[in-house]
Amino acid sequence: MTQNEFKQLLARFDHYFLGQRNTLYWLVVVRDHFDNSNNVFLYSKKLRQQVVISHELGILPGDTATYQRILTMLKAHTQMRIEIRDTHHLINAVPPINFDPYHGHG
Repeated sequence: MTQNEFKQLLARFDHYFLGQRNTLYWLVVVRDHFDNSNNVFLYSKKLRQQVVISHELGILPGDTATYQRILTMLKAHTQMRIEIRDTHHLINAVPPINFDPYHGHG
């Protein structure tokens, strides 16, 4: 990860983080082992609403050194909660589709 890539990520963070009243914000860093990448998102949700808005801040190389650098730099830039997700431990893992006549499976 180059310094320029991280500056772009922080610029996108500053662009999307509006600091609006009655709005919850949090960062999500996803270690995507399928695409060998680290994906960074800014989530926001207005109080008393169900809709969660997601802004992609960047897709960076998937190595461990880049992952650690992302976390270190984000923590230095903001005190916002950072949620870590990993594709080895999916939140809503569903079984594979073996038969689906509507989409041509099976």
